[in-house]
Amino acid sequence: QQLMADYYAAVSHADECVGQILDELQRRGIADDTIVVYTTDHGEMLFNHGLLHKFVFYDQSARIPLIIRAPRVGTPGTATTALTDLTDLLPTCLSLAGCSSDDTFDGVDLSPVIRGDCEQVRDACFSMVGPRDMIRTEQWKLCHYPEDDWHLFDCVADPDEDTNLHDRMRDDPAITALRTTLLRWQGQGVG
Repeated sequence: QQLMADYYAAVSHADECVGQILDELQRRGIADDTIVVYTTDHGEMLFNHGLLHKFVFYDQSARIPLIIRAPRVGTPGTATTALTDLTDLLPTCLSLAGCSSDDTFDGVDLSPVIRGDCEQVRDACFSMVGPRDMIRTEQWKLCHYPEDDWHLFDCVADPDEDTNLHDRMRDDPAITALRTTLLRWQGQGVG
């Protein structure tokens, strides 16, 4: 209970600090010319699946908040389920600021999603924690852990990630393609 109370206290404190930053931008008269990004580096399991802290790819650990306030772009308060990862922040912020960029970034520009022009700009996103990695699509999450341990979850039918389908579906062509893509991504040393 103390760990959970500490976590929620930290969340409340972060929320208060963001409010102070937004108030200060308004006070200085630059709120309408400032892009604000709020995110974190990982979630906390908080005893979901009987676990605490990070280092696994369950949503409670792997998913993070990403809030982008871009004045005069899109509809304020709009939420999206678009796939993204933190490598997308640089190309997105450059685009929102009206700056040109080259195509050498690992990430993709999310501004079409923010503007409401489309629902997705990527087919998959990846994550890595030490020797563990994951690929996530709209429907599937495939995780590779040391000792060649694989976990596969159907994110649509099983959003709580209770059933590992990997052994049952390992030879399914869609899952084979996901595994091949993840192993290719690992080989590129992307992280």
